[in-house]
Amino acid sequence: MDRRAFVSTMTGGLLAAPFAAEAQPAGKVSRIGWLGNVPPPPTMAPVIAAFTDGLRQHGYVDGTNLHVEYRWAHGRDERYSALVRELVQANVQLVVTAQTPAALVLKAQANQASAAGLTNMQTVAAKTGVAVVPVSARTRDEAENAFSTLTHERVGVLLVHASYIGSAELIQIREFAARNPFPRSVRSAH
Repeated sequence: MDRRAFVSTMTGGLLAAPFAAEAQPAGKVSRIGWLGNVPPPPTMAPVIAAFTDGLRQHGYVDGTNLHVEYRWAHGRDERYSALVRELVQANVQLVVTAQTPAALVLKAQANQASAAGLTNMQTVAAKTGVAVVPVSARTRDEAENAFSTLTHERVGVLLVHASYIGSAELIQIREFAARNPFPRSVRSAH
């Protein structure tokens, strides 16, 4: 695969993912983890139904193209680390929780997975002659420094990690992207 084809593939995936919720292709099964304190009592049935109905509206049907992995701590917060590891080993793409202790463990484990993902991305990109310029922005000042680096490096694709969704920095990121349009596609010359 030549460099331009790689960038095109990455660009298409990166631009499509955050903006569209579409049904999975036939035969592909997505995996979601549900991490909770205890199995839901019957009074929680409407909440669970709303969750599965929302997924169904976007084309995800449990048992057809979706599998939900449930894990319960049974009142023991110290179990969340092991349960998160189980979900990661089960190759879930998303974990849902309403428990603060579980969310804190997930945050620590998601950061480890992000570092591994970055390393893998850099390895694949290097093989095709593409450089990956990682930057981080946890504060307004860090965001401005990151934007300065991206501008200086003249990046062609902007990948925003999912952890920024809902963050205060997301507005800055959107404004930066609007001021510095990135290529929507790259065509290879054959």
